[in-house]
Amino acid sequence: MPAQKILKSNKKMAVVAGGVCAATSICGYVGISNLLMTPVEHFTVPALAIVSALLCLGYIWLPRHHGKLLGNIYIVSSGLFLLSGQFEAAFTKGNNFDFYQIWIPAFYLMLTFSDAKGPRYRWMFAFFGTSLVTTALGFLFGSASPAEIGGLLLLNSLIGQVVVIAVFSLLGETLRKAGAQAAEAKTLALSTERLTAAAEMAHVARLEAEQASASKSAFVANMSHELRTPLNAIIGFSDILSNPDLAAMNQKKFVEYAKDINDSGHHLLSLVNDILDVAKIEAGKMELAEENVNLMDMITSSKSLVGPPKVFAQRNIQIEGVSTDHFLLADPRMIVQVITNILSNARKFTKTTGRISFESILLENGKLQLSIIDDGFGIHDDVLALIKQPFVQGEDVYSKRNSGTGLGLHLVNLMMELHGGSCDISSQVGQGTMVTLTFPPERVICVAEMMPEKYATA
Repeated sequence: MPAQKILKSNKKMAVVAGGVCAATSICGYVGISNLLMTPVEHFTVPALAIVSALLCLGYIWLPRHHGKLLGNIYIVSSGLFLLSGQFEAAFTKGNNFDFYQIWIPAFYLMLTFSDAKGPRYRWMFAFFGTSLVTTALGFLFGSASPAEIGGLLLLNSLIGQVVVIAVFSLLGETLRKAGAQAAEAKTLALSTERLTAAAEMAHVARLEAEQASASKSAFVANMSHELRTPLNAIIGFSDILSNPDLAAMNQKKFVEYAKDINDSGHHLLSLVNDILDVAKIEAGKMELAEENVNLMDMITSSKSLVGPPKVFAQRNIQIEGVSTDHFLLADPRMIVQVITNILSNARKFTKTTGRISFESILLENGKLQLSIIDDGFGIHDDVLALIKQPFVQGEDVYSKRNSGTGLGLHLVNLMMELHGGSCDISSQVGQGTMVTLTFPPERVICVAEMMPEKYATA
């Protein structure tokens, strides 16, 4: 236990000191005005009132770590005032000591509230011992006599101190036990809270581990299919081309096989590039090659990459909702890849007679939003919550009908974050999906700067 331990609130100490100040002031005023005070009391009573008032203010305004100093000042000063009155009562006929008995309980009350167990008892017994010696010396060598009123008051003071010590010692122990129980309850509550937090963290860690395991399984299931298919095509058609027995084969077939090999190689390269891009971005090694780009140009480039015009012949692709005046400071390769990945998903999961539309809008806060909306199959809620994580797809990876590794939307999210933007996906099964790309104001370029001839004032 520390050598000094103030109660939690210094206001309680301020109340004790303020009470002593008020009582001392009232009794001092009554005693001095009615000529009941001795010369020593004329000094000690006002001094005790002033010291109590100052300490009351100190407990209110000073930082809590000053409590030990304030407590010691109060104990020493009030103890000296009390002992001076006791000396005067023991060796002077003019003082009957009745006034000072009022302050003895307040003195021990301050000891009870201000000090730890060891120092409190040392102060108590030091003061009581000095009072006992003073009374004994007064009876032996002073003017006090046990048979007189002054001597009886001195004896009464000693008996009262014993009672007060016993009462306030019990009070102090009760307060300290209550404080210890409160501290134990608080510690228990804190431990329970920490255990709960630890259990939640363990639960989250378990879910993350399960999710990582599921992602690994999905990765293996996806990549085993996505890698084997083009590799089988490359190996199979290259075997045909290298077979001398088939040298007389039609030249037209050779061209078709060569094109199949080329397409399979490009597909493999795309897969590898996606995996490398994810690894590079997550490692913090990807850097932006920023340029001033037109949003409409990025959409046009993405359409050509997803497939030839005949792929979209029956689908209603609407880009009228995109303004040609919207410019961005961005990495054009990444923006094209972002739009391409989203458009590719929309194409795969929308019927050939479906509709895919693009809309762009400049918000009041300066942000630019691009929305890609389709009326396809939609995404289930349980999948939607995980759709931006790697290797998560809208179909069962073991029975899916469309190709893909599940990295597309994960890459979209990572690349948008690199640009300081965001990717939000909303979907309803059977009604379609909307992907909203939001670019921050610092990425949006003023149209007047890019097209001054269009916005030039007359």
